[in-house]
Amino acid sequence: MIPALMFCWACVIIGNGFVHNASQLYACRLLLGAFESGMFPCLCLYLSTFYTPGEQAVRISYLFVASALSGAFGGLFAFALLKMDGIAGLAGWRWLFIIEGCASVLVSIVIYFVLPDNFEAARFLSADDKALMRLRAEVHARYNGKPQFDWAEVKKALTDPKLYISCWSQFMGDTCSFGMSTFMPIIIKGFGYDTVTTQLLTIPVYLWASGAYIFVSWMSDRYNSRAAFMLPGVILTAIGYAVQLGVPQSDRGPLYFSVFLIAPGIYIMVGLNCTWLLNSHAGYYKRATAIGVNQRSEEHTSELQSPPLS
Repeated sequence: MIPALMFCWACVIIGNGFVHNASQLYACRLLLGAFESGMFPCLCLYLSTFYTPGEQAVRISYLFVASALSGAFGGLFAFALLKMDGIAGLAGWRWLFIIEGCASVLVSIVIYFVLPDNFEAARFLSADDKALMRLRAEVHARYNGKPQFDWAEVKKALTDPKLYISCWSQFMGDTCSFGMSTFMPIIIKGFGYDTVTTQLLTIPVYLWASGAYIFVSWMSDRYNSRAAFMLPGVILTAIGYAVQLGVPQSDRGPLYFSVFLIAPGIYIMVGLNCTWLLNSHAGYYKRATAIGVNQRSEEHTSELQSPPLS
């Protein structure tokens, strides 16, 4: 499922490089959303089959950090590809879609061969590792649930209040997340910097947010607590927004510092919320339904990419 989704949306991205009218663009965008929609829920669910509930926060953080780092360097990559304008008679923005799409096709093919369905099929695990995984699976048998699909599990998820608490929290958190990823380059450029300098100044923010989020996730797993770490992160983000509202636009230093307050809290909130949801739903098919509904309460995390500045 995961490499198939990657392959399909990669082909759609390549197709974006050859659109000639709005109708074609809308069709590509709809297909892109359809194929991307299952990616992050599948990855979260996949990790929950390998790791116990007390080990998942830091593993889920790696998914969000990958998104953050792609946001950090994707803008510069896009800026470089736009320099290909005119090559083979194609505009630079077309090369951006074509090259990124081709790269994603290659990655999807590799993933098909290296990503195992379960620990029994994992060639990188030794016999001792697999024996340990079987013991862990027995201990967490209730969490893993029955292997057979049952519509009753879907109903359990849809009637569980925890699901809707998580969805509401995720929706609000990702409102901030999209705002940061989309507008942070524009805000920083408004300080008077050129395009390249602006993109460079976003990188430290993403790196700081990623490091802080991984550390907090590790602490969350260590102390087996989610809300106790989510709430301080939310408060930190609120303080950052307050600074942006109260500081004059001419004060570059405090405004740039405020972004360092906003970013880590956002990742902590949305990441630990996903982990809390996974921890709170058993067995497998109830958890699969819950994470799917949760992630559809937002635009997909892979959309957290800053548009290239021109």
